[in-house]
Amino acid sequence: MNCYLHNEKKEVSKCNICQKPLCEDCANFCEEHGACPTCLKKQVQNMYQSSKRGIWYTITSMLCAVVFLTLYVIDLSLGKLEKSFVIIGAIILGILLPLTIFLLIHSLKKRNEYKKFLENNIKNNENQ
Repeated sequence: MNCYLHNEKKEVSKCNICQKPLCEDCANFCEEHGACPTCLKKQVQNMYQSSKRGIWYTITSMLCAVVFLTLYVIDLSLGKLEKSFVIIGAIILGILLPLTIFLLIHSLKKRNEYKKFLENNIKNNENQ
């Protein structure tokens, strides 16, 4: 059999995921990345979609934190909170806000990495 991407080249291996025949160049790619170009592209597309959902979850968490902070400040200014609630609220805010900001930044970076990979992969496939 011949490589499924390069019909003119002989098969030397198979993809770890789809089991399609691969030539030496594709087999090297597969060894390096753990999948053939087509399977890797599918995996990265799935991760990209997942990262988009993660960004929306993080934004939702941030909005909840802001609502909590607003209500907390209002209650604190009215003097209706007990001392223990003030301490607990401060601890929650001290953890929740930085964590959601970190997760948002991390998700955006990963999303950009996946997007660049997909764009480069599409350009490479068009050039072949």
